[in-house]
Amino acid sequence: MARFQDLLENYEQYPVLIQVIWVFVVVLFFSILLGILLLKGVRVNLRQKEKFIYSYQKKVETCLIEYVYYEHERNTNDVFEKSFPREIIRGLSSRLKRKIILATMMKLKAEVSGEMTLPIHALFLKTRLFDFAKEKLDSDKWHIVALGIKSLSMFKVNSVSNVVMKHVNHERVEVRREAQLYFVNLFEFEGLDFLTKINAPLSEWDQIQLLAILNKFEDQKITGVGVWLSATNTSVILFALKLCRMYNLFEFKEAILALLIHDDKEVKIEAIKLLSYFQVPEAKERLKEEYHKLNLEERIIFFKMLEKSPVKEDLPFVLKYIQDLNFQINVSALKVLKILDVEKFKNLKKATLDQKSQEIIDFVAYK
Repeated sequence: MARFQDLLENYEQYPVLIQVIWVFVVVLFFSILLGILLLKGVRVNLRQKEKFIYSYQKKVETCLIEYVYYEHERNTNDVFEKSFPREIIRGLSSRLKRKIILATMMKLKAEVSGEMTLPIHALFLKTRLFDFAKEKLDSDKWHIVALGIKSLSMFKVNSVSNVVMKHVNHERVEVRREAQLYFVNLFEFEGLDFLTKINAPLSEWDQIQLLAILNKFEDQKITGVGVWLSATNTSVILFALKLCRMYNLFEFKEAILALLIHDDKEVKIEAIKLLSYFQVPEAKERLKEEYHKLNLEERIIFFKMLEKSPVKEDLPFVLKYIQDLNFQINVSALKVLKILDVEKFKNLKKATLDQKSQEIIDFVAYK
C-alpha cells in the first residue's frame, strides 16, 4: 500500500504531458491484455463449436443412413412419421443443429437415388424442415434466400413455385441462379417459362447449367422457343438459339432468319452459325443482299457458311472476293471457287498475280 502511495506521489510530480502518456500506456496495456483474453476465448469457443459440428454431423449422418436403409428394407408405402429419427426431431429446435441436419440431408440426398430418396423426402416434408426452408424465401439476406431455394429444389417442393418466381429477377445473381435451376429441376422444359419474365442477363455459365440439366430429361415437350427468339433480353435469344441447335428445332427457321437483321452483334453471329448448321438456303441469299451492312466478323462467318454448302448460284458472288483484303475471307472464297469450278481455280492459279496472292492460292490448292 505504501509503495502504491509512493508511486502515486511520484506520478503527481511529473508534468501533465508525462502524466497523460502514462495514463495512455496503462490503458493501452490493459486493452491489449483484454483483447488477448477475448481472442483466446473466441478461439476456444470456435474450436468447441467446430468439434460439436463435426460430432453432431457424424451422429446425424449415421442416424439418417440407418433410417433410409430401414425404410428401404421395410418396403412399404405407409406413412413414415412413426419411424422418424428422434435425434433429428429433437435437433430441429436448435438453429445450429437444424442447419447441420439440413446440410447432411442434402448431402445424403445427392448420394442416393430411386426409392431410397423417399424417406429423406418424407423427413423433409413432414417435419418443420420444410417450413424453415420456406421461411428463408422471405429473408432480407440474399444467401439465406439462395439456400432456401436450393433446399426446396433438391427436395422437389413444387408448391412454392409462385414464391420462387418472385426471385428470378433478384438483384443478386446467386439467388437468380438458384431460382432458375429450381424451375428446370422441378418442371423440366416447362420450367423455362421464367425466361419470359427475367430482365437481368442470363450468363453463359447459367445457360450451360440449364442445358446440362435439360439434357438429362427425355421426351421433352418443347414450347415457347418462338417467343424467346423475339425477346427483348438478348441473352434469352442466345439461349433460345442454343436450344434450337441442341434439339434440332428446324421449325423455327423463319424466326431465326429474322435475327439476321438484329441490332445485337452476338445474336446476329449466332443466328448465322445456326442457319449454317441447318443449311438454310434462304439465309445465304439474305446475307448476300445485306453483305455490305455486315461487320468483318459477320462476313467471315458468312463465308464459312458458304464453304459448308456451296452451290453454283454462289459463284458470281464468291468471285468478287477471291482477292479480298481479309485473309480469312480470301481463303474461304478461293475454297468455294475450287469446289464449284475447279478449272477456273486452276486458271486463276496460272494467272500472273503478286507473290502474296500466289501463296494464298497455293495454300488453298494443297489444303
